[in-house]
Amino acid sequence: MTPRERRLALLLSLLIALFVFGGGGYFAVYQPLSDSWAAAEKLEQENGERQDKLNKALKDKPRLDRTLKRSLPADQDTARQEYDAALNKLLRDARVPASAFTVKPKATDGKVAPEIAPKKPAFTRVGLEVTMTKVSYATVLDVLTKYYRLNLLQQITKFTVKKTEDLPPPPLGSSVSDRPDLTVSFVTEAIILDGAENRRSLLAVPTATAAAAGGAGYATLFSSPEIARGMTPVQWEPVLAVPSRDYSPMLVKDIFHGPPPGPGLIRSRRRQS
Repeated sequence: MTPRERRLALLLSLLIALFVFGGGGYFAVYQPLSDSWAAAEKLEQENGERQDKLNKALKDKPRLDRTLKRSLPADQDTARQEYDAALNKLLRDARVPASAFTVKPKATDGKVAPEIAPKKPAFTRVGLEVTMTKVSYATVLDVLTKYYRLNLLQQITKFTVKKTEDLPPPPLGSSVSDRPDLTVSFVTEAIILDGAENRRSLLAVPTATAAAAGGAGYATLFSSPEIARGMTPVQWEPVLAVPSRDYSPMLVKDIFHGPPPGPGLIRSRRRQS
């Protein structure tokens, strides 16, 4: 073998060794390291996403706690009973005659709640239908104002108003809004959130009241719905009918009877009488 051939053979051996060791190093060292780096980066990204979710959950926890207090009680029978009692009290406070209203259960079939786990809905609906007969427009506004000041997770899903045409005209000098010539029917639904308090009262007992009453007093309030029904609701979240709003101007813009009679119309009616 000539020197030139020996040099070529040596160069070829070096190239073969470089290819073998280089390929083996790539597959045996670099590729596993690269995969480890990618896995570590992915794990770090997942940890960051989980930490973001945890931070968001911790930030939203106070709001969730307040929302759970606005839920109906966890027990469905208690929830239906106390929600019914609250609406009856609301109507009485609005001075609707007892003979002029009814509150009865209303099915909520066909409405599927989202699931937070298999076969575990996020909430359960409780429906009631309220009917008022021979009530005035002012009374309807009062009922709705009190309804939207009740700080519950509730909404009106159906609302109808019909005017009775066979009533005599209002007395001279009175407002047309005083005429008890409206029949109102609405369906309201409130929800029981998953994780709601298993209390006997409709609304959560205020912390200040519980502190003032002491342990025994708190236990009595927590387990006695009749006592809690007379308590002023705690406004855990802003409601639609805030106390600062004045809804009385709606009586002037009466959509059922028109605007109230002006001085000229009143004088004309007086001359006719």
